Amino acid sequence: MKNISHTTIFETKDNKSREVLEAINSILGSTENNPDFYELQATEGRQSIGIEQTREMITWLQFKPYQSTNKLAIIRNAEQLTEQAQNSLLKTLEEPPTHSYIFLLTRNHRSLLSTILSRARLVRLKKEKGKTGLEEEKPLTEVIDAPIQEKLKWINATVGIKDPVERKNTIYQFLDEVHATIINKQEAKSRLYNLKLLETTFEGIKRNVNNKLLLENLLFNLE
Repeated sequence: MKNISHTTIFETKDNKSREVLEAINSILGSTENNPDFYELQATEGRQSIGIEQTREMITWLQFKPYQSTNKLAIIRNAEQLTEQAQNSLLKTLEEPPTHSYIFLLTRNHRSLLSTILSRARLVRLKKEKGKTGLEEEKPLTEVIDAPIQEKLKWINATVGIKDPVERKNTIYQFLDEVHATIINKQEAKSRLYNLKLLETTFEGIKRNVNNKLLLENLLFNLE
């Protein structure tokens, strides 16, 4: 991967995707027992990454590399960063030390604050075809044209996902696909109405409004 930004968000479902590994190797080479490599993720038993963890990483980034030319910090499952933790990163993301690189890996970039997104390069990686040998997943947007009972079944299954991070990412992925469908396939009049409806849903999800009600409102009112 050429022209790697000092601050990069990788949207990927595979933390060990080929593109991510290539980017890591181009900066550090091997990360094994490398003192210039820092990996940040939620501690065992927790589902969030807190401000104390990000502060430790920021402090580590300020020091010069020990054995390499550069330092690299990776935040895995960055969607688990609390709002406080994300805010603590803003200054460092905007003006990272010249020798430092920061990668944020997330399953959906919309789970991050807009202030984070504005300070980083976004790289959206697609799942490699044929990697698992499984049949390709059907588009989530098929539910838009499904009968009411099928819509309700999908909504209940989605809001019933126990892992809150996985649940929110599934919803964000669906909303992203709906957005692409609206932009690419709809006439101007319907497009404007549906985009406003979609934006209302996005904002509601971010504010933790009842997910079931939001999805019902969206799916039953799309034109």
